[in-house]
Parts: sequence; structure tokens; C-alpha cells
Amino acid sequence: MMELVVDSIVAGYPGRDVLRHVSLRARAGELLALIGPNGAGKTTLLRTIGGTIRPRTGSVRLDGRDLLRLSPRERARLVATAPQGATFPAGFNVAETVMLGRHPHLPLFGGERRRDFEAARTAMVRTGVWFLAGRRVESLSGGEQQRVLIARALAQEPRVLLLDEATAHLDLRYQAQVLRLVRALARDGLVTIATLHDLNLAALYADRLALLDDGEITAYGTPADVLQPELLSRVYGVHLSVTRHPSRHTPLVTLADDEAQAPDPATCGA
Repeated sequence: MMELVVDSIVAGYPGRDVLRHVSLRARAGELLALIGPNGAGKTTLLRTIGGTIRPRTGSVRLDGRDLLRLSPRERARLVATAPQGATFPAGFNVAETVMLGRHPHLPLFGGERRRDFEAARTAMVRTGVWFLAGRRVESLSGGEQQRVLIARALAQEPRVLLLDEATAHLDLRYQAQVLRLVRALARDGLVTIATLHDLNLAALYADRLALLDDGEITAYGTPADVLQPELLSRVYGVHLSVTRHPSRHTPLVTLADDEAQAPDPATCGA
């Protein structure tokens, strides 16, 4: 089984380390969700795995192959990212946008080949956007645009798929659609890692969670292992309660009664 191993990563931005000796494993066939409060290091970790941030120390290996030693072109054939807040080229239709994912596979001189069009079509069919191929991307709903973004990543034919806040700004229907798709892609054999803010969505759809806090992994394991009320309350700085989903029996995280009933501090003393 293919495995991605992150070992002792120290990474961040000029003059500031965000990740401190982070290690984790992600296996093909499973969806790993990175969770944690804002500023915990989730996106930085995803960008480091994807190669847009180079760590000061540590390694990222896929089945023993050091991804950090590869050229950007070689790495893009193995790792694809659907970033948060991605923009699309103005005027491009869905098919043209998805074809951009073939760039790492194109010859240095020459255009797209039959297999490039076939790979793009397969990606569009897999993500349910083939019927939108001729539509301009800017005319689509947020959920449809997110699936186009994932299709573009799949057109790279990667071994590793990284998704940064794939459900951000989507309503409940599209959140469920996107996460069902992402989980299915993991089941198809991709190493799949996604950052998620919603703990309950992470519990419902992810196989494993990595909880980050202040640049370190505080807990790693199944949703039942990681989503513990005392730990979550400490990391998020708010009193949380964990019960069970009535039908799925996954952890269900809510504000504890004392937090939910507390007065608005902005109105205290008014």
C-alpha cells in the first residue's frame, strides 16, 4: 500500500517557523484530514508536502522517494493540489481549465496529445463535471467550481491529492457532495490529505485525523481517538462537548452548555 511519510518537518516563512518537527503518515485508500484552529499550521503543512514551501529540516517521502529532491515538474506528476481561494483564467471553459492539469506531462515542444485529452475527460467524468465541459467556469456555482478544481488536479494523474479547505464557502449540500467525492478518490487508491475547519464533517468523512496546535501535531488517529472533549477544549480555547452522531455513531462536537448559554461579552455591562 502506497504511503506518504512526513518526517520531522520544520518549515514556515522568512524569519518565522510555523511547523516544528512535524511527523505523520498518510496511506492510500484513506482520507486524512488536518484539523486545528486558525494559525495552527494546517495550510503550511499542506504547502510543504506539495513543495511550494521548502522546509528547513525534515523530509517528505512517497514510498521511500524523497519528494523534496524532485524537480517541480517531476513532483507535479506525483502530487496535485486543489488550493483554497484558487482563481480560474478569465473566459476559460471547464474543459480548457481541466486541461491545465496536464502541463507536467506535456512535451517541452508541442501541444496536447490524445492521451492528454483522455486524461482530462476521465477527470471530468470522475468528478461529475463532464456535462459542463463547454461552460465558462465563472458561470458555475461554488460547488461546481470546486469539482472543476479537483478535476484539474486529477488530470495530473497524481499519486497524492492535497485539498486546502475544499468545503469553504459552500452550503451543506455542496459540502456533502465534495467530501463524498474526495473520500471516493481516496478509496480509489490516492493518498488524500485535506484541511478541514468543520470537526463534524471531518468526523463523518475522514478515516484519520491529525490535530495541529501551534505548529505541532497534538493528536493523530481515528476520529474517535482524536475528538476528545478535554483535548479539543484545550486546543480551541472553548469548552466543547462530544457526543455521538445518532445514525453514523461518529463523534459529534458541540459547544458545551455553559458556552452556548454564556452572554455576549460585547453586551456585558451595557
